[in-house]
Amino acid sequence: MTQTEVKNTTNQLNQLLADEEIARPILEHILDPVFIVNKKSDPVFMNDSCRILFSSNYNIKKIKDFCREFKKGDSARSVNFKVSGKSINFNVLPVWRKGMLEGAIWIGRLKCIEDIYSIIQDTRSKKNDQKIGIRFKPKRLLPPTMQQIAGNNYYFVKTLHKAAAAAQTDSTVIIYGESGVGKQALAEAIHKTSMRAKGPFIEVNCAAIPENLLESELFGYDPYSFTGASKQGKMGKFEAANGGTIFLDEIGEMSLNMQAKLLRVLQFKEFEKVGGTAVSVNVRVIAATNKNIEKMVQQGLFREDLFYRLSVIPIVIKPLRDRKEDLDNLVDRFMELFAEKYEIEAMRLSTEVVSLLYNYHWPGNIRELENLLEHAFISAKFEGVDEIMMEHLPDYFMDIMQPKTDCLKNTSTQTLSEMIKHVETEYILNALRSTGFNKNEAIKKLGISRGSFYSKIKDYEIVKEQL
Repeated sequence: MTQTEVKNTTNQLNQLLADEEIARPILEHILDPVFIVNKKSDPVFMNDSCRILFSSNYNIKKIKDFCREFKKGDSARSVNFKVSGKSINFNVLPVWRKGMLEGAIWIGRLKCIEDIYSIIQDTRSKKNDQKIGIRFKPKRLLPPTMQQIAGNNYYFVKTLHKAAAAAQTDSTVIIYGESGVGKQALAEAIHKTSMRAKGPFIEVNCAAIPENLLESELFGYDPYSFTGASKQGKMGKFEAANGGTIFLDEIGEMSLNMQAKLLRVLQFKEFEKVGGTAVSVNVRVIAATNKNIEKMVQQGLFREDLFYRLSVIPIVIKPLRDRKEDLDNLVDRFMELFAEKYEIEAMRLSTEVVSLLYNYHWPGNIRELENLLEHAFISAKFEGVDEIMMEHLPDYFMDIMQPKTDCLKNTSTQTLSEMIKHVETEYILNALRSTGFNKNEAIKKLGISRGSFYSKIKDYEIVKEQL
């Protein structure tokens, strides 16, 4: 911050704080962490974000020690706090009156507007686990095949531990998650960690094979069993997976007729090829879907008996937008892969690009991130530079993120109230996106009152078309 920016920001906050009835509700609902200390460096105000961040005595002591270092005439300074594995940067603005330090205002600067929500959710999850006696297991305790999957988010590491436990059994597994979250990678890791690791791992995308071909693809066919059939016949995917694992992706796209045939394989470990030959197999089934199978059962679109057969061990992978702290890890992994693929040095990302990645909602999840980064990597490579800039990103992405790029360019000219409006608007939009525009769920996710939510929707003119 420049001296002018510090003075303007401090003046705005002093005016705001002059009327406590107005100041307190505003500061309470600012989603970035804000707190104020008095001349003795004792906290006199903390909003909800800060109560989560500074629940430990260690951080309170660090605040006091830092404030005592202010000398007459000092302007803004910065300090970092490590919370739940994230580095939170604060601008600390001292308040001077007649040469005497009256206190200081601390304003947090998050890498992205969802960081504080992620911290709160992780903290609550850990506390709930502790209450019911669940001890968090770090990633380093996972088998090597599981450790190789990029991601350190609290929920994701719990998912990996559940997958590792599933690998020690021979039970059927169904993996739930949006397209692109990494269901195939997790299924393969389960296979490689299991007792079937030396056997084949066969993948089948049920959505990519036409209905009239799926049966012969899965179960094979006898010689001359239908017009155009090979005289040698054909081995199906289940037979090819004998002794190993078959991964049935997009299981929700399978017809009821095919579901009945799959049920027989799960029940009796045998099937009939097209043509009538019976085949016995020893195969583990891992299924995956981006659909709500339980709802499909209620709608009569999925067999209830098959649902229960598949759901012995259900595993859910959270979307990338709910574990954005994994972005750094994923970006590093992809940069290394692209450097090896194109035989050049790994590239770095500009600060502006990193900010855009963290503020995007990633509907295509990890697959979209990989494709976007490869596009940017190639664009930068053609220019002969070693840093990926905003101009190297795909056009579709920049069109969506245009308001964010304008914000990155203009933050220095924004007033405090404009910054608050921007941050809160984006945070509310992200909550609405991640809940399918379900306002009740968004209110719960934001942790604010219904009245406050609808007031902000009206004041900030938030409409569904913005999503």
